[in-house]
Amino acid sequence: MGEILSPSGLETYDYGTPGWSDIESSNFQKLNDYLAKFEDLWNSTPDNWNILRYDSSTSKWIKDTVANLSTQLEDYLAKKDLSNARIAKKTITSDYTTTESDCYIFADASSGNISITLTTIEGQELMIKKTDSSSNTVTITPSSGNIEGSSSLTLSSQYEYYRLYCDGTNWWKV
Repeated sequence: MGEILSPSGLETYDYGTPGWSDIESSNFQKLNDYLAKFEDLWNSTPDNWNILRYDSSTSKWIKDTVANLSTQLEDYLAKKDLSNARIAKKTITSDYTTTESDCYIFADASSGNISITLTTIEGQELMIKKTDSSSNTVTITPSSGNIEGSSSLTLSSQYEYYRLYCDGTNWWKV
């Protein structure tokens, strides 16, 4: 055999194997139809690349274009409320209670000790860092639950930090 066939060439190729004619024609037609869908992909041009995409609503693979998927992604993101995206960097100089939008908290305790109260928000991850070189401390206390069994954590050295994750009940060092 040795040669590579296009999907449309499968039907006319002489396979020379006994019993080939015994294959049910409906199964052969299904195979040929299936493979023919790939022929479009082989013949596509780079200006509108074709791809296969799984459509979960129909449980089928369908032909689509990269341009169409890009448009769908833009439409999807336009409908998403990203106002609470956890990318916020905050510098604090006094006591503070975390919010859902917090992600990175830089604590400058040069003017005095700081207490940070962690709001219990499932799935939230925070990085809290002491930025100053003073002897003042930054105490981190959850509003409920604990931090790996402790009621609080303390940052006392410049550049010391904790990465914390909330499971909805307690906080964990990560």
